Amino acid sequence: MSKDMDKDSYPGFYTTTSMLQLGHGIWANLSTIAIGLAFGFPSIQTPQLSSDSSDIKVTTEEVSWLASILTLFSPLGCILTGILMDRYGRSVMLQCCTLPMFVGWIYTVSSETALHMIIARAVLGFGCGMAMGPSRIFTSEISLPNMRGLLGALPNMFMSFGMTVQAALSLFYSWPDLCYISGVFNMALFGSYIFLPETPYFLLLQDNTGKARKALAKVRDKHYDIDAEINDLIEFKQENNIP
Repeated sequence: MSKDMDKDSYPGFYTTTSMLQLGHGIWANLSTIAIGLAFGFPSIQTPQLSSDSSDIKVTTEEVSWLASILTLFSPLGCILTGILMDRYGRSVMLQCCTLPMFVGWIYTVSSETALHMIIARAVLGFGCGMAMGPSRIFTSEISLPNMRGLLGALPNMFMSFGMTVQAALSLFYSWPDLCYISGVFNMALFGSYIFLPETPYFLLLQDNTGKARKALAKVRDKHYDIDAEINDLIEFKQENNIP
């Protein structure tokens, strides 16, 4: 690591470089709020479905499936994004993960039977799994050592926040309304992630040094030594024989 890079690796917290990292880290991890909304939903939906006034009747076994099938399908989404991230990019996969989550929410609210709801939860779980990896990889690849602890805590913190928000909204809205709210949130994420810059490291994997330098400049202060960090990343890539 160069001396200039070592000097720049620990800027103060209240600096432009640190705030840019924090802002982009929060942006990427908004997807984990969507995960929290999905995980917190069964505790709200199942009591309402079990009530006598519910239009859709569910058995105890179906309630169990509604609560658990999301976690059964989320690993499949994790595997898919793990394979595709190095080919298509972190920000692209963050954008893609919002689509199955949106479909899952809309399918849930339009379901007429418990089976349809279970299928919808499976689709939603697949989307949640897709969202788990890219946000963490994105955050780690844009962060300097002084910010990695804080940014690394964002995924779990935001997931818990999403579950809390879902519970709070249930005081005012029924479960179908919550499906619409959650679906709209995912579409808002889809639109915002169009503008999320790619990580410099991924762009270097694509042998696009010029774009990598521009991407790094978006999460660093204008006085930061961009070239020193880019050179260190290139050196790391060469030393580890990363194609």
